[in-house]
Amino acid sequence: MDRDEVHELLVKAIAEIQRQSGRSVDKLDDEIRPASDLDGFDSLNSEEVTVMLLEDLVFEDDLNPFEGDDGAALTIGQIADRLAKVSKRKEKVS
Repeated sequence: MDRDEVHELLVKAIAEIQRQSGRSVDKLDDEIRPASDLDGFDSLNSEEVTVMLLEDLVFEDDLNPFEGDDGAALTIGQIADRLAKVSKRKEKVS
């Protein structure tokens, strides 16, 4: 799966979680760090987004896409880059 597809899924999932939580959804650009820049976005929200992504993508379930290897919070752009490298599209069963 290419980066643009992953990016689109990621942004849609983050926006959905923010809306469901009653929080505003501002422009979600590549420089935003969800864990620190989005109002009320916490570790539970990152888990919820990860579960949403796993509906369409396959990647190791112990991967936290929101944190770098050093534990630092990643930007949306960095998350999309990382997932594009380690994931593939889940095959839909018809």
